Amino acid sequence: MSAPYRWMLMQAPNWTDAVVDRQAHPNHDEEIETLFYTPLRRRRGVSQSLFDNHWKNAHGPLCARLPGLYHYVQYHLAHDEGGLWPSIDGIDRGPREENQLDGVAILAFASMDDRQTWAEHSDILMADEQNAFEETIGYETNAGASTTFLDRRSNPAPNGDGNEVSLQVLLKKQDGVAREAFHDYLLEDLLPSFADSDLLTRLRAHPLEAYDNSEDQPPAPNVSHDAPPEEQPQAALEISFEDRVALNNFFDSPAYTQTVGTQPEYIRQIDAFPVRNTYTFNYGGEMTLAGHRGSTTARDIRQIGAVNQMDAETLEKFGSPE
Repeated sequence: MSAPYRWMLMQAPNWTDAVVDRQAHPNHDEEIETLFYTPLRRRRGVSQSLFDNHWKNAHGPLCARLPGLYHYVQYHLAHDEGGLWPSIDGIDRGPREENQLDGVAILAFASMDDRQTWAEHSDILMADEQNAFEETIGYETNAGASTTFLDRRSNPAPNGDGNEVSLQVLLKKQDGVAREAFHDYLLEDLLPSFADSDLLTRLRAHPLEAYDNSEDQPPAPNVSHDAPPEEQPQAALEISFEDRVALNNFFDSPAYTQTVGTQPEYIRQIDAFPVRNTYTFNYGGEMTLAGHRGSTTARDIRQIGAVNQMDAETLEKFGSPE
């Protein structure tokens, strides 16, 4: 068992209380060549509890075993009903009901060769999507585009419930604003201002490329991949706060209010989805305990303190990527 993986199993409690150095950052942005940021909706007729359980305990460990993955994280979402992100004149708030999301999956790769290896082995995973998903849209990022501005979490690879208030925020640019100019505004103006606030515990940005549903994308039978241009986001944010008090105070702070005047020049629509739970299956090229055993089993192993269930000999019985 490698030292990084042994550390991940133990989940050292004191990762950092400050903005971490980029070279040692838990999100490893500089080591990620590309990633899929994948908003998704659960299949009609599947209850939320059944959807959650299948995605985190069946689909997740299956995906974790495919070769080539560097990171794989599931964000289980509640619908955007407003109230958590303020409205600004000139910016649409909230998606139409048919565009509400139930989750976001992030799959990151350290090289394009790894991405291709994963794609070549993903047919078994894509065949399972129809059991839980109505729609999945895989947006890609360019090399080094995803940027973590700060991460003060104690656990960079959570499995399940957390005490933080976290949002997945999808941003659509104003008509007439070039994608590159929109990304520059986010990365060089808006988000550095946000990151000046001590009220955030995490801020990460994903500048998204134009959606490509060409034939070289892994197919998923009976799952929609249709994304009309007007419905496509051009960026996504991961933003977290210690609690609702910190969230509310942030939107009253200069770090946010000083950006209100420029936001409508670049942003056409903001959709902010509350994160119900986060599950990490691959981290830094290694499967986590949740990846090996499923999220629920991994939680139970930790709660009962079954150290033997986390040793290398036991984990090898449950397989690993090729």
